[in-house]
Amino acid sequence: MDDSTTLFLGNDVRFVETRLRTIMDILKSNNNAATFLLYSKKNNMDSETRDKILQTIETMLNEIRHVRDEFGLEQEVESLKRKIDVNLDEIWTTLLDTRPEKMRGRGMMLHTNDKVYNSSHVT
Repeated sequence: MDDSTTLFLGNDVRFVETRLRTIMDILKSNNNAATFLLYSKKNNMDSETRDKILQTIETMLNEIRHVRDEFGLEQEVESLKRKIDVNLDEIWTTLLDTRPEKMRGRGMMLHTNDKVYNSSHVT
């Protein structure tokens, strides 16, 4: 297999593993029923379903191990600082896009809403 195919395969498999591990973290967390500012989480999964999903994930992770070994995929090192920086950048970009001038440009906010919005918006 050529280098570009190996890179492509590695990226896909890393994406799958990341999502599987996110699901595992959610299912193993005792904080599945939580309330936040604009949404809440409800743990509506019974333990039998949870256990079946975790078993399926383990099977999938074993398949990923097999693919890694079969194709000699190397482990990447993920920088925690970089991951946090990327998330914070995305958050700030999204928050900046909620400013009145940006929303008005999308036809989503009238000038009459500026006073209410500006009195409570983070600048």
